[in-house]
Amino acid sequence: MSVPSRILTNEELARTVDTTSEWIVERTGIRERRVASPQQTTASLATDAALKALAAAGLSPRQVQLIIVATSSPEHIFPATACLVQDRIGASSAGSGRERKNDQFSRSCSRIGSCGRMLIALMPTWVLSRAGQTSTHT
Repeated sequence: MSVPSRILTNEELARTVDTTSEWIVERTGIRERRVASPQQTTASLATDAALKALAAAGLSPRQVQLIIVATSSPEHIFPATACLVQDRIGASSAGSGRERKNDQFSRSCSRIGSCGRMLIALMPTWVLSRAGQTSTHT
């Protein structure tokens, strides 16, 4: 996981907007949110998270077969954030559609949306792993 270090609390927000922390929590459950620095982007945070996940799993970027980035705030529509992450971590086996590993195409894609759409973004992972098109590491 990778999150910005700057925390914006409901109390801070209430000083600039006509609301209260209690009102926000009651309606949304949100107590604080993270604010990215000017140097942090969706792709930089996703890259950091991917590298941490690979290290924790003991995997190399070349073993990555599928990259899915689900976000409501991409840096660009094109190229997709997942492609930026793929390039930055050196996952040369993911996404091109030209490289084959065990006669299977590798993949990389981004899904743009919020709330429930984030869960929908995970469906390709489930479908491809169930169909034997990607392997999973836990």
